[in-house]
Order: sequence, then C-alpha cells, then structure tokens
Amino acid sequence: MQVLIKTLKGENGELYAVIDGRRVLLAKCNLRVEVYEHSQKVNILGAQGYRVKKHNSALVICAVTETTRDVDVDYLQKISHFEVLGDFQREDGIFERVVFDSLSPVDIDLHGNWVFDVSGPAGIMQRLLIL
Repeated sequence: MQVLIKTLKGENGELYAVIDGRRVLLAKCNLRVEVYEHSQKVNILGAQGYRVKKHNSALVICAVTETTRDVDVDYLQKISHFEVLGDFQREDGIFERVVFDSLSPVDIDLHGNWVFDVSGPAGIMQRLLIL
C-alpha cells in the first residue's frame, strides 16, 4: 500500500542539467516534494504478522515558470543527469536550501510538470521528513 504522508512546497526552484560534466541551468520553477510511505503486511504462520514500511519520495516540478533555452528530445538525450535546488521553509520559519542531485526522471512534460524520483542517501529522506 502507498500513502502520501507529506507535501512540501519550495521556493526559488532551479532545474539544472548536467551535460559532459557541465551544470547548465534549464529553468526556474515551482517545486513540490511529495513524500510517500510504502507498507506491506508480512504474514507469519501461527502469529499476527507485522508491517514493513519504507519511505521514498518523488520530486515534482510544477509549472516551469522561465526557461533558459529550448528543450526538446534531442537536447534531453545529451543530459547525463538532473539536479534541482530550492528553498523550503522549516517549522521555525527559516528557509533551508535543499539540493537534489542525480535525479531520475519519471515523467517529463515539456509544457507541464517534470517528475523525478528522489533516490539517494537515506539522509535526504530524513531531512525532508523534519522540514
């Protein structure tokens, strides 16, 4: 079972492409991070069983507000990986800069949302859960 447990809205989002080791700004964007919890019940013969939980997240870039260049399929094929950075407001009111690197694209709509899987060190997930 998959459940959305937290949504974070970011400000000052920037989408970067890494091409031949160079980091290129592709767009300014609005950011939304959705944190999901996957759980699965494990049955044990003769016992009640237990539930296994795993947190992962998807970074959704909504409404690219300003592009720095034309992006098409040919350009996308040159990109080795994507990076996104943005400012997220913590519960104490202070904004924290978060950098997501080595993102895996899930769905790219050149005229809409860009969706990336946020996978990487467990530390980034812990940071997202406390924001």
